[in-house]
Amino acid sequence: MGGFHLTGRIFEPIIEPTVKELKHINPSFIVPGHCTGYKAIHRIATELPNSFMQNSVGTKFII
Repeated sequence: MGGFHLTGRIFEPIIEPTVKELKHINPSFIVPGHCTGYKAIHRIATELPNSFMQNSVGTKFII
């Protein structure tokens, strides 16, 4: 859980390699924070649908 800091044009080139490595790691849960950026969050949600969990203010996770 946390931000991947992939928002903004300068970080766009590393979104795909990051998603590729996340798929390789195959986490049980992935909860990106807002600073991950919309494009990266969308790619993570698309590529890791079983691990992705949407996060927002007030969200509680019970593991």
